[in-house]
Amino acid sequence: MSARTRSRQQNARTGRYWVGNGPWRTGTQIGLDEICLDSVKQGDNNPLEIRRTIREGGILNGEKGGAGPVRFQDYPALALQTLTPTHLSLPAIADGVLASMLTSRTNPSRSSMGAIVSLIEAREVPQTIREIGQVALGKMYKRYGKTFRFLSRAAKLNLIIQFGIAPLIQDLMTCMQFQALVDQRVKEIDRLMKRGLRRTVTLDVASAQAVRNLTVQSVGQSISRTMSKNTRREIRGHVRWYVNENFSLSDAQVRAKAQKIVTGNIIDPLTIWELMPWSWLTDYFVNISDFVRTNRNELDASYSGIRIMEHTVTVETCPGGSFGSNGFVKMTPFKGVRETKYRRITSLGLGARPQFLTGKQTSILGSLSVLKLK
Repeated sequence: MSARTRSRQQNARTGRYWVGNGPWRTGTQIGLDEICLDSVKQGDNNPLEIRRTIREGGILNGEKGGAGPVRFQDYPALALQTLTPTHLSLPAIADGVLASMLTSRTNPSRSSMGAIVSLIEAREVPQTIREIGQVALGKMYKRYGKTFRFLSRAAKLNLIIQFGIAPLIQDLMTCMQFQALVDQRVKEIDRLMKRGLRRTVTLDVASAQAVRNLTVQSVGQSISRTMSKNTRREIRGHVRWYVNENFSLSDAQVRAKAQKIVTGNIIDPLTIWELMPWSWLTDYFVNISDFVRTNRNELDASYSGIRIMEHTVTVETCPGGSFGSNGFVKMTPFKGVRETKYRRITSLGLGARPQFLTGKQTSILGSLSVLKLK
């Protein structure tokens, strides 16, 4: 294996200006500047890095006579000749955490519904229905003041919805698609046994915005512009699954396996974890369930070739306009683009998640806090 670097520059634009009796001075803006870093190696899934910068506009034209004459001819504004937008800061996610997310979502043994967990939790449904009635009738926490009694009822109702009604409705909706899910999994298992599976999924999408003031031209005419910047990052993962060459199932066995896997009719460490109190909150900060879910294996399947692909694009723009006395110099709108692509080899790992609590999770914690005060 040998490292390789390729680069190119295109669409160079050169203009000029003069001030007073001085000589003409030139400036050049490179429209496209890119570099590709990879390796000469057999295969199609090797590490890769691409960095690309695009610059368009920001061209000055115009002239002013009299004392202190100035003239611009297709001159790229000084600061925009080499401006390379920098990516705004976005939450970092470790490659090991991303790999665990990838394998847990693509594992051929992943379930579409948790039958065992649902059956165990189903015993709480009658109590849930009774408590909804109590909340509706206003019979709970009568010994508190009116304000706190209202908060307690609202908190109790929120917990009932989040942990009782919403999961039940979700499971019922999944059951309505059961046959389609099984048929889809049968096809997936067939492909797995014949030639293996290649899966690519989106793991994270994030964005950020910012503005800044920039003096784009300081010679001949001072020009300042408000630069608007937008960064968007998409992270995807690719993995390949395969089975032992001696692994074989009949058509009937494939369908039976698909039904068992889709329903989650399996008792294993993942089932135990999902039944543990507070696992829903722990999972938000540490990717334990992803790690455990990856190791659920009903098909004697293995994975290889985990790759993380990160694509980030930052666009920075500013409007054009007229500047100087009587607006003698005109500038065209400017757009700068910075694009980076990475493909990295990685392996599974446990790690912290960078996100904040969602509105749903915050509401659950708030409801628990209110009830704790009683």
